Amino acid sequence: MLSDPRHVLVCGITGAGKTTFIARVLIPAALRRNYSIVIIDMDGEYAAFNSAPVIPLPVDTLPSVVARMVAASSETTGSATFLALHRALLGGVIEVGRNIVQLEPPDSLAKLLVNLEVLARVYGYANGALAALSRLLPLADCAELVSPEILEGVIEPRGVLRFDLSGIRDEYSRATAAALIVSALGEALGTVEKVLVVAEEAQRYWEASGGLFIEQTGRRRKWKAVRVEQSVPEDAHNYNVVIGNMGIDRERFFLDTRFPARIKELGDMEFLVYVVGENKWYKTELAPLLRLEEPRLARVKRGIKQVKQKIKVRKRGR
Repeated sequence: MLSDPRHVLVCGITGAGKTTFIARVLIPAALRRNYSIVIIDMDGEYAAFNSAPVIPLPVDTLPSVVARMVAASSETTGSATFLALHRALLGGVIEVGRNIVQLEPPDSLAKLLVNLEVLARVYGYANGALAALSRLLPLADCAELVSPEILEGVIEPRGVLRFDLSGIRDEYSRATAAALIVSALGEALGTVEKVLVVAEEAQRYWEASGGLFIEQTGRRRKWKAVRVEQSVPEDAHNYNVVIGNMGIDRERFFLDTRFPARIKELGDMEFLVYVVGENKWYKTELAPLLRLEEPRLARVKRGIKQVKQKIKVRKRGR
């Protein structure tokens, strides 16, 4: 699958084993092929990997990305949010009531938030500034404004960079942070090669963040996106697909001729893998792999327990 130039889609319900498949199978395989790994960890499920110290907020694309995220979750176009953020980043003289206030171009998230708080009191900017504040205030302690070259230096060759967003309680701000990370990665495309991007809960932010740009342009730089979602999107035909336990939806996919009938039988830690270049489906079970990774003592204890259970059963039979 990593040899195929197409990107990867991993689908399954909560508990199906998507994170385990990526952490135990996909990431080690990518590291062996000299990929750098970037993980957008929405719920702290990849805690085995070190976390990045700060969430990058790209200055150049911040207004457009936040505006699209606001528009995606509301009945607005996001234009007011874009306008307020653009003005807050640009700075300049502005009239607040009867006072004239000088907004300084911010060099940090804290200063950007101050400018937005000022604009929240200005007619024509208020609604957009308040919407931007609702998304960015929860990020005050874990994010910072960055330029593209800073992120380029953070991505380690053949290393793992994890952005842990689990500490952000507001789900909309968490999705906005994920979108801004993807946007920042898009700005680093020009100089960094061979990166595997794992995007958890991608359905919440991938398109609004410019993720499709990474898919289209990144192929030339040997970037590979791994979209992790609970359901199968309409554009699944564009990807190498890893599909696990779909719960009650398995009946729907059983009737979909794109998928093999075996999809109905999948349990947790079981996957069907489709490689577009080969036009083949493969069955993968994680349970045997996980047993092999158990410490020897744990395997011995489990074996002893199984033997005792068998002895009990035989005694009852007598």
